[in-house]
Amino acid sequence: MKNIHGFIRRSVRNCYLIQRKCEVVGVNPKSKLIVFLILLTLGLTQQTKAQFTFDLGMGYGPFKNDEAQYSILTNSLADQSPVKSIIKLDMPSSTRGVSFGIGFGYPFSSHKSVSYGMFVDAFYQRSGKISALNAAGGLKVEFKVSDNVLIGFRGGVCFIPVWGKVGQVGERSGDVYLRAPDGYDYPIGSEISVNSSAFGGMTYGELRYYTSQKVYILFGGGYQFGLSAKDWSYEITDKNDKNKKTDLPKDGLDSLPPKIEFGGSFIRIGIGLLIEE
Repeated sequence: MKNIHGFIRRSVRNCYLIQRKCEVVGVNPKSKLIVFLILLTLGLTQQTKAQFTFDLGMGYGPFKNDEAQYSILTNSLADQSPVKSIIKLDMPSSTRGVSFGIGFGYPFSSHKSVSYGMFVDAFYQRSGKISALNAAGGLKVEFKVSDNVLIGFRGGVCFIPVWGKVGQVGERSGDVYLRAPDGYDYPIGSEISVNSSAFGGMTYGELRYYTSQKVYILFGGGYQFGLSAKDWSYEITDKNDKNKKTDLPKDGLDSLPPKIEFGGSFIRIGIGLLIEE
C-alpha cells in the first residue's frame, strides 16, 4: 500500500509540473485533465505484469416461471382460418436451475495487494424446453489475502436472451389447421416457439484459491436484479416439415405464456487459469 501511495504522490507532483508548463504554452484546462488521467492510467497499469483470468464454472441460480398446462386461443392476427386454433402450453414450473459457463477477467491496474479491472462471463441455463444465456459484464476489484488466496467483488449489467418451445397447436372441434399470416396452413401438433430477453444488474463476490501459481479454484455468490423475460415473440414450425417456419404476431394470442424471472441470489464454483502478459 505504501508503494501505491508513493506512486500517487509522484504522479500528482509530475502532473503539477506538466500543468505549469501547459499554462506557459496556453493549453486549456480540459487538456490538462486529460494529460493527468492518461499519466495516472499508464502509471497504474505499469506497476506489475498484467494478469488475465479465464475460468470454467458451474452455477445454481434463479429460473422462475409458473406452471402452464392450459390452452390459449389465437385471434385473427395469428390465425386467418375460419375456426381459430388454440395453443396448448406445456411449461413445467421452475424456481432455480443449474448453469454452466465461462468467465474472463482483464486488469486495468494490478498491484501486489489490490487490482482493478473488468470482467465478462456467460452461463447457459435450461428449464424444460426453455433455454437462457446469462451474459454479464462490468467492473471488479480484487484483494490479495495471502500468497494463494484472493477475494474479489464485482458489479455490472446482465443481458439474458431466452428461447425455446412452449407448446403446440392443440385440437379443437371444427379446427384442422392454423393458417399463418403468410397463408401457410400448419396442422394440429405444429410446435410453438418463443424468444425474448431480460436486462438488469448484478453484484457478485468470490474467493479464489490458487493450487499453484497458475491454476485456481473459485467459489462465489451474488445477486441479480431487474431480470424478467415477458415480451414474447412467437414462431410456429410445421410438425411434418421442420424447415417450414413462420413468425406469428406478438398480439396474435388472447393471453400470454408465463413470464420467466432471473432475479435473485445465485452461487458458482469453478476452476480457472491465470495468464500473465
